Amino acid sequence: MPKDPQTRATLDLTVIRSANQKPVRKIVALAPDGRIIRIKDYPGIRLWTRERIEIPHDIDALGAFIGAISGRTDCCLVTGEPVGHIPLDAPARRLKHQEGADQPTLGECAAAWLPVDCDKIPLENKLDPLDPESAISEVVEKLGAPFNSTSYCWQLTASATPSTDRLSVRLFFLTDRAIANSDRKAWATGLNRQTGVNLVDVAPFNAAQPIYTATPEFRGHDPFPRRSGVVYGEWEVVPWESVQIHRAEKTDYQGIDYRGPVHRSIAELLASIGDGPGQAGFHGPIRDAIWQMGYHRWTVDRIKT
Repeated sequence: MPKDPQTRATLDLTVIRSANQKPVRKIVALAPDGRIIRIKDYPGIRLWTRERIEIPHDIDALGAFIGAISGRTDCCLVTGEPVGHIPLDAPARRLKHQEGADQPTLGECAAAWLPVDCDKIPLENKLDPLDPESAISEVVEKLGAPFNSTSYCWQLTASATPSTDRLSVRLFFLTDRAIANSDRKAWATGLNRQTGVNLVDVAPFNAAQPIYTATPEFRGHDPFPRRSGVVYGEWEVVPWESVQIHRAEKTDYQGIDYRGPVHRSIAELLASIGDGPGQAGFHGPIRDAIWQMGYHRWTVDRIKT
């Protein structure tokens, strides 16, 4: 599997651990009708310790790391890095910004990996608990190129339900260069907009947001014999330069319904104000005209004329 020559030799990851060793996982059960019942959600944990872990920048090492951390019930990942003067092994709040007297403990950083959280994504075929990778590959195809030809690690989340046409999975890709959360968020937001589906959760793309990795605790039988693994593709790392970022267009809204790109001039918008035949009401055209004036940097003198 080819790897870009500029790829870093190692990858630094941040693990946070509940200071009181309280489990950071859900408790679930399999109902007789096949549904996954949530018995207990993730606990609210105030204090954490932080740990910086270095692993080789290759897919097998990442897969081994994900497999190992899924067995650690008291910790999870974040995309940020430790900041501030509090020792890493001292209990501290999980903060990106200062809150009162509590200083930030996690800051934004760029790193050559991409966690992808997909929740309840529609499938053409049902999820086979004995062969989840078939359904997972279907979700990866929805991400498009170059992801559908790149190796990745996968981990079923606590919401994954056997024999249904929905999939909840967490994917981990390596990238050929360090990318920031702003890059990840721009990609995911654009992809969701382009596909019309909330395909990728953008919440993890925040320095202090937990990426829950612990295997859920099952009351009874876990229907999935295997909850994580590695799928090999043509490439080992994502060539980030080839990732398509779908940028937002200037848009016109009516309430919460998208109506497409703005093509009307300011004069046309102003002329459409009113409640008579062929007119567009008041709120929408006034709002859009003001937006257009700001966008085209109209001055007060120009507005008066």
